Amino acid sequence: MCDLSDPNIAIAYEAVTEGHPTNWFLLGYNDTRDVLSVVANGTKGLEELRNQLRNEIFYGFLRVENKCILITWISDQVSGVRRARALVHGRSVAAYLSLYQAQMTVSSLSELTEANIRTRLKLDQDSSPSARRAPPSVRKRPSVSPNISRSLNGLEDSASASASASTSASISAFASASASASSSASLSSASSSAYPAPAVVISASPSPSLSPPPQHQQQPVTPVHVYKVPEDNDDIFVDARETFAAKEKEAARLESERRRLLEIEEKKRLEELALERERENERKRRIAEVEQRRLAEKLERERHLAQQAEEARQRAAEEARQRAIEEAKVRAAKEEAKRRAEEEARVRALEEENRLKEQREQAALQARLREAERNEGVILVGFASFQPHTSPFWRRRFFVVRNQALLLYRDELAVTPSVIVDLKGASQLRTLEKEEDICLPNTFAINARQGVYHILGDTGKEAYTIMSALSTAVGGHA
Repeated sequence: MCDLSDPNIAIAYEAVTEGHPTNWFLLGYNDTRDVLSVVANGTKGLEELRNQLRNEIFYGFLRVENKCILITWISDQVSGVRRARALVHGRSVAAYLSLYQAQMTVSSLSELTEANIRTRLKLDQDSSPSARRAPPSVRKRPSVSPNISRSLNGLEDSASASASASTSASISAFASASASASSSASLSSASSSAYPAPAVVISASPSPSLSPPPQHQQQPVTPVHVYKVPEDNDDIFVDARETFAAKEKEAARLESERRRLLEIEEKKRLEELALERERENERKRRIAEVEQRRLAEKLERERHLAQQAEEARQRAAEEARQRAIEEAKVRAAKEEAKRRAEEEARVRALEEENRLKEQREQAALQARLREAERNEGVILVGFASFQPHTSPFWRRRFFVVRNQALLLYRDELAVTPSVIVDLKGASQLRTLEKEEDICLPNTFAINARQGVYHILGDTGKEAYTIMSALSTAVGGHA
C-alpha cells in the first residue's frame, strides 16, 4: 500500500473534479518509497502536464472537456522492482481518485497525446451537447471487489424488472383506455356526440409483485400520459417510447459500466500476473546470483588452493636451489683453499729455490771477487748510472772496477776513461734511504777522495753486485 495522507492531494482532486481552473495535477514520491504527494499542478492541460514528466514514476489526473482520465507514468529507466511496486500502488491511487472516465499507463511521451486521450475518453463519440455532463462532486468511490459481477447482475435484474413492470402497466393502461373508449363511444352514439371525450391519464407505476429486490434501489418511472383523440375513438396514442428509450439507455449504461468494471478487473488481473511474473523473475535472478556467487567462491577457493600449491612448489624449488648454491659455494671454497695452499707451497718452494740460487751466486761472486783481488786484476765491468757531487745530473757510463780504482768510460768502446775514482781510503759505502733527497730504488753512495758519488744499478741484483765489487776494491770497508 502507498501513503495518500497528504491533504494537498484532496485539495487538488476537488479542484479538478469540481470544474475549477486547475485541470490537472501530478502525484510523485519525492525520494520516498511509498509516500505520495502533489509535485505539480496547473491550468494549461496536457501540454503543461507533459513538461513536468521525468525519468521517474508519476500518477497524473487530467480533466478534458468535463471528463477525467487517470494517467500512470512509468519511465523506461525505472527498474523492474519499482515498476512492479508502481502497479500495486496504482490500485490505491485509482481507488482514491475514483472520479475518472478512463485510465491509461504510459512509458513514453509519444503515447501521451491529445488524440489518444480523447480516444480513451470517447470524446469524439460523445460530441453532442446532450452527452456532455459536468463531473460529479468529490466523493470516495468504493474499491472494486470480486462481487462486481454479482452486483452488476443485480442491477441488470432490477432494470429488467422495472422495464417489465412499466411495460405491463402501459399495456394495461392501453387496454383499459380502449375499453373505456369503446363504452363511451357507444353511449355517446345513443345520446349525443357533441362533447369530446375527456383525456385519460394512466400512471405507469409498477405493480408490487414486480418490484426489484430490496437490496437495490428502484429507479423512478416517468408517468405515461395517454390521450383520447376526438377524431378517432378507436385509436389511443400511448407515449411509451420515451419510457422504453430511457430504460434502454439505462440498460446500455449499466452494460457499459459492467464492461468497464470487467475491463478494470481484467487489467488488474493482468497487472497481478505481470507482478507475479516479475517477482518470479526476481526470485530466479536472485537464485542465479546466489548460484553464481557460490560458483565464483568455489572457483576462488580452487584458485587459492592452486596458488598455495604453486607457491609451495616454488618455495621447495627455491630451497633446493639455495642448497645447491650453498653446496657449490662450499665445494668452491674447499677447492680455492686447496688451490691457495698449493700456490703458497709452490711460491714458498720457488722462493726457497731463488734464495738458494742467490746464495750460490753470491758465494760464487765473492769467490770471483776474492780471486780477482788476489790476482790484482779486473773485479767487475758493466753499465750503471753515476751522479758526482759536482753535478745534479745522472750519467750512464760503462765502468770497470780494477784494483783500488773505479774507471768510468763514455761507452764500452772508449779507450781512455773519462773519470777515475780513487778508491783508496774510500768510506761510507752505503745504500740510500727513502728519507734522503735522492729517492730511487737500487741506489747507493760511496765516499771517495774526489767526493761523494751516487751509483744507480739497473736492478737490485746489479746494485748489490756493484756494491760487493766496490767493497772488495776498497779492502772490505763499507
